[in-house]
Amino acid sequence: MQYPLSVQSKFKIVIKAFSDEIAQHKQDFISFDKNQDDRVDPSEIRKVYPRISQEELSSFFIAADKNEDGLIDFDEYIHASLEHEDGKLDLDEFSIY
Repeated sequence: MQYPLSVQSKFKIVIKAFSDEIAQHKQDFISFDKNQDDRVDPSEIRKVYPRISQEELSSFFIAADKNEDGLIDFDEYIHASLEHEDGKLDLDEFSIY
């Protein structure tokens, strides 16, 4: 006989899934951060996506670089990722406003 999950069990499952998602975003961010300074600049994006157009790159920074310093830190990256409809920051889907 299978018993329904308690609220506490459901909460633990949600927290675990969210923690796994954050860990995956951190790995994605690290893959962009080629010089390991905890910030991503346009040249680092180009190393990962060499065929990205200037328009796509600009759109990505408009969406993610909230403090407009020309760099994306992990907090900005994670916020942009979570704000994006599917939870993934996919450069191919950004467009100029």
